[in-house]
Amino acid sequence: MNLLRAGGAALAVEVAVLLAGCATQVPVAPEKERSVSRPAFVCSPHGSVAFGEKAWSPDGKKYAREIEPQGTGRIAIFAADATEGDSPLVVLSAQTVQNDLKGLAWSPDSACLAVMYHGGSPSGVTVYHAETGLRLRHLPIDNFYHYIKFDASGDALLLADGNEGGKPDRLSFATRFSSTSGVNLPWMNYGWDVGRNPWGGKHAGFSSRKKELREMFRLVRSTGGRVCRVFIFGDLRSAVVWDEKGTPVSFDQYVYSDFAALLDEAGRQNVRLIPVLFDYTVADSVSEEHGVSVGEHPDIFSDPVKKTAMLNLLRSFIQRFGSRAEVLAWDVFNEPERAWAAKPEDVSSFVKDVIGLIRTTAPTAGVTVGCLDRTGLAAWKDAGLTIHQFHYYDAFEPSVPLDAPAAGTGMAEPILVGELEPTDVLNKLTTLYENGYAGALFWSLQEESCRQQIEAIRLWMKLH
Repeated sequence: MNLLRAGGAALAVEVAVLLAGCATQVPVAPEKERSVSRPAFVCSPHGSVAFGEKAWSPDGKKYAREIEPQGTGRIAIFAADATEGDSPLVVLSAQTVQNDLKGLAWSPDSACLAVMYHGGSPSGVTVYHAETGLRLRHLPIDNFYHYIKFDASGDALLLADGNEGGKPDRLSFATRFSSTSGVNLPWMNYGWDVGRNPWGGKHAGFSSRKKELREMFRLVRSTGGRVCRVFIFGDLRSAVVWDEKGTPVSFDQYVYSDFAALLDEAGRQNVRLIPVLFDYTVADSVSEEHGVSVGEHPDIFSDPVKKTAMLNLLRSFIQRFGSRAEVLAWDVFNEPERAWAAKPEDVSSFVKDVIGLIRTTAPTAGVTVGCLDRTGLAAWKDAGLTIHQFHYYDAFEPSVPLDAPAAGTGMAEPILVGELEPTDVLNKLTTLYENGYAGALFWSLQEESCRQQIEAIRLWMKLH
């Protein structure tokens, strides 16, 4: 909890408004008299909120109030034109025990409602999604506050105890979770965003598509998150120049300029990256798709000469880019469990060698591995990772449920959900946050199913 003592004339005015009886004016429906006072928050200057007192959404379309039985934590949201006997749009169960309400406050965008209690269960401020009634955030507070409202930005709550001349406390919603969350890009052209066109056509890597890259990163920021996971070498269909024996010789002429373009644009848009170096498709027994050759190089794991040559190429790459501030962490391998064309022990050895290479070449850089699901974390417990990572899709739920505490994994380092299916996003994010995970990245920005959830993701991130 980030509770900061606020100062300044502006906040003194806020207290005056709070102490004046919570009389913030909000728009009213056209058929109502404009002179009617409709406060966006109700408080408890006499100990408890008066039963039935209404807090009106700033857009004038809804109001919230406690409903019968009094003191049981039932908070209902009604349409603004609701009449006696009309059913509420949503009913919140804000307490599990008998308790008296201390405050209600709407967010400036009318999307959320904050409910305040002293003691009880839960004690403190709980923020709910007004449309669905889902709990989005719980904030413990001291039990002397009787005035509550959102600040104008919606990024914090202002709380006051009611003393004349006092300054409100500002309770910020900001957490580290949102700063390590976001989306997967994950690519524009799978396997050749960094490197030549593998089929000899026009180059279309990142350095040739800066405008599109810029728009993608703006979409990343529109989610309220700050992190974008991007696949780099994929299945090695591009980027590497091979000799006649299939041994890596060098990177091609586009690799460094393409990757530099990615980093530079991310920096301009204030986005941090998780570059994924290799994908399991480098060894999945698929060398051709729809009659077109694709990458398949399982021998870089098993052949000592080819493995050493690949590690040497990576060393030069990490020497150049490893410590760039735009990189949150290097994701060495996406879902190594699925590299079926290679022996698991060979894949593990290669990945651990790359981890060691990064840790020695760029000591301050973050390093992770994208496990298929949470059960894979244990394999990398002592591998030197700075961030652990697993993926979650709805089909995993019966065997690996999402609702499980991070502490139960036994990992000492932060745990990121590196791929998360964009369904039921508010519930999923709340579940992960309350279970102690470090962040989440939705899959993927290239899919309409994810883009349709940007507003919901942004709403949740604003409260965290």
